Amino acid sequence: MKIGDLVNFYTTSWVFHRAAEDYKGPGIIIGKTQRSSPISSAKKTVFKILWADLKITNEHECYLKLVSTTNTNSKKVL
Repeated sequence: MKIGDLVNFYTTSWVFHRAAEDYKGPGIIIGKTQRSSPISSAKKTVFKILWADLKITNEHECYLKLVSTTNTNSKKVL
């Protein structure tokens, strides 16, 4: 994922289902940072998202799903 991509909030965990309802998708990625985990040396990617309702949040990559941009109605011009 990169800045400018459209995303939706996504989770399969019941703990975050209420949060998922609060995010008005799609959102657009407006920033990207790497954060260190307090319990390991692993770095996690965190994206700053501007949602359709103009809220801005920081979300871990695992809670975001790219919006498909496939256009099935496109015609090839020869």
